[in-house]
Amino acid sequence: MNIDGFLCSVWQQLEAVRISREMYAAKLSPEFNCFGYISPNELCLSQIIADLLDPHGNHSQGDKFLSAFLGLIGLGCWTDNKDAQVNTEVTTFNNRRFDIEVKWPNRKLRRSTLFDRKSGILSCIL
Repeated sequence: MNIDGFLCSVWQQLEAVRISREMYAAKLSPEFNCFGYISPNELCLSQIIADLLDPHGNHSQGDKFLSAFLGLIGLGCWTDNKDAQVNTEVTTFNNRRFDIEVKWPNRKLRRSTLFDRKSGILSCIL
């Protein structure tokens, strides 16, 4: 395929995407971003993340988000997270504050994972 044929193919595909977006915009809202309505302050973002991680959150996805997240940070061995509890703005015994706490109270070995999100960096303490 020469360059003209390639560019023609790309143009046709882009045109198909544009037409599809127009056709389905009312149903799918492909340009809509609900995060544009909120201010990106730390507490608000932590609450959004905590709600997504919470197996009992109103997203109705159970522990899917939490299990996927734990896999991303190297804790994928923790499966069946349906009993996990998620809290925000947690103060530890030494008065250190963390943005998000995930704890598993019903396990033999009670375990908590604390997350602190500062300047776009997520740190984790097991």
